[in-house]
Amino acid sequence: MGYRRTPESTSPSPDSIQSKVYDRCMRVTTGENTMGLELKVARIRKGLYLYEVAREVGITPARLSQFEGGHRKPPPDLEEELRAVLDLPAKQRNEDEQKS
Repeated sequence: MGYRRTPESTSPSPDSIQSKVYDRCMRVTTGENTMGLELKVARIRKGLYLYEVAREVGITPARLSQFEGGHRKPPPDLEEELRAVLDLPAKQRNEDEQKS
């Protein structure tokens, strides 16, 4: 006999999967992760793979993926490097950052 799934097997329920997808979409559309999405779109438009951009700025592809997915935010100097590699305009600094 082959493998049979038992009722006590743990797998994500459709509701939990839908909830995660909804949460991710809301983060993107509410502006919480616009920078990560901007990086990913720019990279894809340039026809570059994740590992190519990561190598160019000296980080691992996993770390870049975390930035693109909104799980982490890159430090300001790394964000500038990523924007330069992807030909994105420099981020406008707010007044608080300019004063310091």
